[in-house]
Amino acid sequence: MGVAAHNVGAAEAALGPDYLRDVAARLEVPFVSANVRSPDGRLVAEPLRIVRAGGRRVALVGVLDPKMAGPGVRVDPPREAILQALQAAAGRYDVAIVLAYLPREGLRNLATELPEVDAVVGGPTGQPMEPERVGTVLVVSATNKGKFLARLDAPPAGSPRTRSAGWSAEIVPMHEQWPDEPG
Repeated sequence: MGVAAHNVGAAEAALGPDYLRDVAARLEVPFVSANVRSPDGRLVAEPLRIVRAGGRRVALVGVLDPKMAGPGVRVDPPREAILQALQAAAGRYDVAIVLAYLPREGLRNLATELPEVDAVVGGPTGQPMEPERVGTVLVVSATNKGKFLARLDAPPAGSPRTRSAGWSAEIVPMHEQWPDEPG
């Protein structure tokens, strides 16, 4: 599918740290999580991945709601984990997008607390969450059932960097226009 980063959500965390690390290694799944740890304190995945898109270096940081932690994992507060991951990658990215497995209000609260990022993309929200700006941060959710896709559009590369303008998003329904892959 060409997945650049897959955030560790509640279902993935429930599999346990050892299993997640094994799957990531064997199947080359690009898991990210800045706040999900094994009981010994080690992160279960890399905290962020930097990918190239639209002429930019995009940092994709993953977090899980601590209330959704299952047995065998420890989950740090999302805001602090994101800031630590971004600080460790300072100078290596142009844009920061948070992949957050948090409920609707949690997504909004995180955006309020993180003016350092460009967008927060998340779920599970039950239904798609229309794109909205919370302060300077774009927030959107397409849910976790695969019926919708959240499409983010950044201002043209090289344009002045302003978090408050230029970014947009839309929810795209995945219907018959997008048939299932026969394989």
